[in-house]
Amino acid sequence: MEPPRSIIVAGAGIAGLTTSLILARQGRPVTLLERFDEPTEVGAGLQLSPNASRILFRLGLEKQLREQSHQPDAIRLVAAPSVKAITELPLGAMAEKRWGAPYLTIHRARLHSILWNAVKNEPQISIETSRAVVDASCDAVGARAVIDGPSGEEERWGHLIVGADGVRSVIRMRMRGGLPPRFTGEIAFRALLRGEDALAKASRFGIDTRCVSAFLAPSVHLVAYPLGEGQGVNLVANIAGEDPGPGWSEELSSDVARKAISRIAPGLGKLAGETEWLAWGLHAVPPRTAFIDPGGIALVGDAAHAMTPFAAQGAAMAIEDAAVLARCLQTWRDDRRAALLQYEAERRPRIARARRRGAFNHFVWHARFPVSLGRNMVLRTRSGESLLNDLDWLYGYDAGR
Repeated sequence: MEPPRSIIVAGAGIAGLTTSLILARQGRPVTLLERFDEPTEVGAGLQLSPNASRILFRLGLEKQLREQSHQPDAIRLVAAPSVKAITELPLGAMAEKRWGAPYLTIHRARLHSILWNAVKNEPQISIETSRAVVDASCDAVGARAVIDGPSGEEERWGHLIVGADGVRSVIRMRMRGGLPPRFTGEIAFRALLRGEDALAKASRFGIDTRCVSAFLAPSVHLVAYPLGEGQGVNLVANIAGEDPGPGWSEELSSDVARKAISRIAPGLGKLAGETEWLAWGLHAVPPRTAFIDPGGIALVGDAAHAMTPFAAQGAAMAIEDAAVLARCLQTWRDDRRAALLQYEAERRPRIARARRRGAFNHFVWHARFPVSLGRNMVLRTRSGESLLNDLDWLYGYDAGR
């Protein structure tokens, strides 16, 4: 039997689309499988830090991304009950010059659409929708996927299977050492201010619509930022709570959101009370779970390492995964096992450091008195330059090299 050449990518989210596109640009045939008829991204906004935007720019997506995103001037940290910043991390042109790529905010669906259109126009990629991978394994020939589709189950063989099937990854659970996700005890309340007056409305409640603003209070924080091109203002608040269930469909009353966000500032609580919110239970994949099967399976994005969003690196880490996996496969073109082992060896410490940064942010942002007082005093003494120094390892990283 001739070894299969095509790489099977399961899942057409941001991780799967980016992986497919990079591999195809290397000249590799890719079969992209998506369980829905027409893949879409739900949710609201996301932040594309320079470690992610530089990869997407290299794929020829710079013009579209710049047109459909916002480039914030700064990240502002605001301590309750004030709406005045205790410190700012300068972004904008300074960040782009420092790290060689911009820090952008964009609606998740816009980013997905840009990637989806690029994938559809790539001749090396074969797209099959309404098909879900329900089993995966490896042998000496290659990687075997069992696919459930409109005509029932069928087997498909590939040079490699890439699991980009999200936090509840079926492929991860079929791998030796694959662990199920766990609820973190945190809920993300998400909302989007829409309409022509969205920016003005946000400004009236103390939100600086030029920046990413993080409003900090004991046990709760709210992040707000514009999305560019008239897409509105993204709002996300994180608090402890019970798991509301899977999906973005669990609507919470504005009163629940208002009570939580009012602990930050009364004005923001009033804004919350006038806004529709969706609840998303935050699930994380245990750090010790398998990233690969050296025989021919690799996980990318949330399938490998879903984490809490407190470092705003979920999408960025998925995009980095795609670039590193493709680079390792290029380096070890005739040795799939060595390529996968190198991929895991590179990604594990990087993901672990991003997790630690998120845990640190969560602790600092949700701090109670007197820790919060010390936090505010320290941050007020830090210059923007020194704060940027702390992030060189994160934003200055080039996954493609």
